[in-house]
Amino acid sequence: LTLKWDGNASATGYIIEQYADGKWNEVKKITNVFTTKYKVAGLTASTAYSFRIKAYAEIEENEYYSEYIEINAVTLPAEVVNFDYSNVTASEVTLKWNENTSVTGYEIEQYIDGEWELIKDVTAAKTVSYKVKGLKASKSYKFRIRAYKTNESSKLYSKYVSKTIITLPS
Repeated sequence: LTLKWDGNASATGYIIEQYADGKWNEVKKITNVFTTKYKVAGLTASTAYSFRIKAYAEIEENEYYSEYIEINAVTLPAEVVNFDYSNVTASEVTLKWNENTSVTGYEIEQYIDGEWELIKDVTAAKTVSYKVKGLKASKSYKFRIRAYKTNESSKLYSKYVSKTIITLPS
């Protein structure tokens, strides 16, 4: 997760804090006023976090602070793990993957006529396979999947994971 903010020309730097374990904890003290972003590492996928940032100025060996600006953020879901296939026939294939307990579901897309098309919205994180039917024999097919977490009225998506399969001859 990368935090970004507008610079303050009268500051010496910035202090970033994260709320955890019932209190605010300093994550980073940035001593360069021109640095206006910071990548926070070690966060868990599909998790809400609270951060706050304040500017500080060093004047005659004293530090003075601005008001805090709070930022609430949710990390993206982790990408699907072990996306693979089984039970390939001339007209069907079963797509499978590992369960991700921190997501709401998965979207499976197929590459058809030069475009990716949604073929299945899997609305349960526990569902870890999908049978694609109606394929043609001895043909190559591309599929991709991404996990999503429903957050209020929108979805947060992981990166896509892709797989190409070839159906069996008839």
